[in-house]
Amino acid sequence: MRALPILFAALLFTATPAFAQSEPETSQSENPIDQALSACLYKAIGEPDMVLCLITARRAWEKELDQVYAAMRQKVKADPESLANLEKSQELWLAYKASDADYRTHEFAFPSSGGNRNDQRIYGSMIRVIEQQVAVDTVRQRLELLQTYLDPPT
Repeated sequence: MRALPILFAALLFTATPAFAQSEPETSQSENPIDQALSACLYKAIGEPDMVLCLITARRAWEKELDQVYAAMRQKVKADPESLANLEKSQELWLAYKASDADYRTHEFAFPSSGGNRNDQRIYGSMIRVIEQQVAVDTVRQRLELLQTYLDPPT
């Protein structure tokens, strides 16, 4: 439990662009999802708006992940063992993602969610933003891994 404050600090510093309030910078190489997230966060009034921005980004990354996963399935479909391994890997990753989300939901629960104040861990309001940033990062990391499998660097 002592590691949680360190984890939060690390997440905050690694996710700093998501929380920046300066004019969003866009480049030709930046992914359109990142561009949309930056623009949304720039316009965000407070924590609820930031959470919605991150949920929208996560859903967009999930859609892209689904497309890359389908392409991977197509790539390995001629090899039944590779296809089975890919499917098992994705199944386990989806189980991990769901379990991790359940943990975060419980760990960062607020008394307003119906819990007993005495047995709930209470963090500041930004914890919801951090939790959503972790969800975005989880999906994006899986996408990047599958993209590497699909088109390995030369």
